[in-house]
Amino acid sequence: MAPVRLASGWHIVRMVEMKPGGTEPVPFEQVKDRLATQLRRQRIDEAR
Repeated sequence: MAPVRLASGWHIVRMVEMKPGGTEPVPFEQVKDRLATQLRRQRIDEAR
C-alpha cells in the first residue's frame, strides 16, 4: 500500500485485521480524519 499524506506528515498504513464484508466500503476521504485521530491517540498511549 502506498504512503498516506495527512496534515501531520506522511504515514505508512499496515493492515492488522480484516473483517468480513456486509456493508458498502466507506471512501477514505470520509474516514481519514477519524483514523488520523485514532492513530495519534494510539501513539500517545504507546509513548506513555
